[in-house]
Amino acid sequence: VEMMEMVQEDMASEIKSGQEEDAENQALYEKDFKALNELLETQETKEISLNKQLAELQGEIQSMTDTSSAKTDEHASELQEKANLAVNCDWIKTQFGERRQKRKDEIDGLVSAKG
Repeated sequence: VEMMEMVQEDMASEIKSGQEEDAENQALYEKDFKALNELLETQETKEISLNKQLAELQGEIQSMTDTSSAKTDEHASELQEKANLAVNCDWIKTQFGERRQKRKDEIDGLVSAKG
C-alpha cells in the first residue's frame, strides 16, 4: 500500500511539474507568437510604404521619360528648321553679289535717266 501511495505521489508530482512546464512553454509560445505578429505587421507596413515609394518613383521616371522625349522631338524640329533656313541662306549667299550688281546698275540707270 505504501508503495502505491509513493507511485501515486510521484505521478501527481510529475503531472504537476508537467503542467507547470506546459504553462511556461505556452507563455513562451504566446510571447514569441505576439512578437512574430508584431514583426509581420511592421514588415507589411514597410512593404506598403516601399510599394508607395516605388509607384512614386515610377511616376517620376515616366514624367522624366516624357520630358526627354519631348525635348528630343523639339531638338529634331529645331534641327529641321535650321536645315530649312540653311537652304534659304545658301541661296542668298550665292545670289547676293549678282543681286547687288543688278541693283547698282538699276540705280545708275535711274540716276542717268533723271539727269
